Amino acid sequence: MALAQNAVYEAVNAITSRYPRDRVDLGTAQGASIDAAIAAASRTVLLHEAPVLKPQIEAAYDKSLHAMPDDGARMRGVNLGVRAAEDVLAKHADDLGNPEPYRPVTQPGVYVPTTFPLGVAVSQHRPWLLKSASQIRPGPPPELKSAVWARTTTRPRRSAPSTARFALRNKPTSRAFGPPRCRMSISGW
Repeated sequence: MALAQNAVYEAVNAITSRYPRDRVDLGTAQGASIDAAIAAASRTVLLHEAPVLKPQIEAAYDKSLHAMPDDGARMRGVNLGVRAAEDVLAKHADDLGNPEPYRPVTQPGVYVPTTFPLGVAVSQHRPWLLKSASQIRPGPPPELKSAVWARTTTRPRRSAPSTARFALRNKPTSRAFGPPRCRMSISGW
């Protein structure tokens, strides 16, 4: 569905020029039918991704085209939608690349977390809107001898003893809080 929506976005954006382009540059297509472009882009991607659903896809496509006037705008929209879908499919053909199969490498006595092999290759996908996945990774931790490290590790040490003394001094004397006591003894069973 993401491929179909991306193709629709590119086709409609080529007509309206309202938003920035992703990876596909179709130029401008003023006067093309937006509805025809949407139908054609969706049809092309869905036929590529789910060929077993061809009768249902074709029926929905024919129904949507028959609702539009048969003119040059519709034809330009259909051509643009097909071109957008083909470009999107071509740009994302190698998104998965060659994923390495799940192979836990270990030796006897070393635990390897059990994971279901489905989705192991997700980290190897090429991101759509980023140049690389490293753009969203957090930075490295502070150096061990830096002021930031010293400040974050010494602050809890200074405040913990005073907090502990306060908690011990103000300990409640009644059992107003906490779980209720069980009144039945085991011998009463």
